[in-house]
Amino acid sequence: MHLSKTSFLQYLQCQKLFWISTNHPEQIPWLEKQLDKLRQQEGRQVEKYAHVLFQDATQIIRNIPLKEIIAQSKEALLRPLIGKAIFNSIIQTQELIAEIDILLPLDDGSFDLYEIKSSTDIKPHHLADIAFQCHVLTSCRQKINRCFLLTLNNRYIRHGEIEPRKLFTHHDVTEGVENISQEMEHQILLAKEIMAKKECPEIQIGAHCDSPYECPMKEVCWKKVNDCPNNIFTLNRLTGIKKWALYNQGIIESKDIPAHYKLMPRQRIQLGCEKTGQTHVNKKEVKEFLDGLIMPCAFLDFETVAPAIPWLDGMKPYQQLPFQFSLHGVDKLDEAPWHYSWI
Repeated sequence: MHLSKTSFLQYLQCQKLFWISTNHPEQIPWLEKQLDKLRQQEGRQVEKYAHVLFQDATQIIRNIPLKEIIAQSKEALLRPLIGKAIFNSIIQTQELIAEIDILLPLDDGSFDLYEIKSSTDIKPHHLADIAFQCHVLTSCRQKINRCFLLTLNNRYIRHGEIEPRKLFTHHDVTEGVENISQEMEHQILLAKEIMAKKECPEIQIGAHCDSPYECPMKEVCWKKVNDCPNNIFTLNRLTGIKKWALYNQGIIESKDIPAHYKLMPRQRIQLGCEKTGQTHVNKKEVKEFLDGLIMPCAFLDFETVAPAIPWLDGMKPYQQLPFQFSLHGVDKLDEAPWHYSWI
């Protein structure tokens, strides 16, 4: 079994997730697989615009068996055309495999490596992603000159057709990748050892369950917590540091939080309601609010979408775009309410 780039990044997040995804992928919940498909579709759209930055490139054919894709990629790297980028190559060693977004051949026989991301900034796991690719390439005796990360430019505003050169921000991450390269080699060895184990590692839940992505196994691993409807993770605006500090003390249910523990007033109200089972209503404040209303009144509810690639003129990457609203209103308190909606 080969260690892929995706699997390695899962290893860095959680060894339990990594072991299950490599040994028993059928245990990954179906919903997460569907969400992955949606993310992949958006990623392919971002990739399409990034490819425009490199004219007359070599596109590795993808709708063929994996062995043929790897052979085609190997041939493209062995006989590169200087200045002609290679898109979506898949490089394999005896134990590792990685897909590489863009390789740009240089006249000294080396390559510049470009990784495309749908985010608008650099995140730590991006460097690990690129470092893994570099490790696979150097294991195949390919020399890497510089490493670049292409992210979406959150200052770009669409006017007319998408302008790829303005849509992306180029980051030279060579130094950052080199700084973690030695540690990367050690981590790859550890990942191989864990992948080969017969038993799944026992990993406690923690902040890693949501970073860098929400783990698809949370439904399984968090069962003990989720079986308690009033658990500390549902306490309004309680910081992550405080939640995990309480959890590590063995406190799961909100009612078990010590009386002297510092909480905000709204958290105390929630805690009190959970203990008594009674609804909290501040009649004085409700009355003051209602008395301050001036008729007619309208109540708006709306939904938005935030596409990576701006859909309309005037939009930026990931800018919220309303696509549905529901408007209820009353002209007088003793009259029937009215309603308008649009989708």
